[in-house]
Amino acid sequence: MSTDPVTLARGRTAVLWLAVAGVVVMIAASFTLGARTGISILGAELLVLAAVRACTSWADRIASRSRSFDVVLLAGIGVAILVLGLTADNV
Repeated sequence: MSTDPVTLARGRTAVLWLAVAGVVVMIAASFTLGARTGISILGAELLVLAAVRACTSWADRIASRSRSFDVVLLAGIGVAILVLGLTADNV
């Protein structure tokens, strides 16, 4: 793994752009395909971010506390959003 500051900064920025792109896709899908699709994309994005935070050491742009706290929080919220979004009536 490289310790070059430029390489590390690129990786950190890539994670941030991944999160922003997921939100933009979620908003576009909500308007074009429906709310249930948008909620599913948001939940899936949170699960992907949890996996990225768990598997990489350079994903500190999505870090708030310790790695285990971040993974549990992101995965828990992602699962909760998916379950609530997919089981809600009239969405």
